[in-house]
Amino acid sequence: MFAPKNILVPTDFSVYADNALKQAIDIAKQ
Repeated sequence: MFAPKNILVPTDFSVYADNALKQAIDIAKQ
């Protein structure tokens, strides 16, 4: 499986961006 070294998560500080950040954190923990 592809293991990224960096994950860039742009944000506009909305609820949707917060959810995307949480998902990116989960991916990074794998």
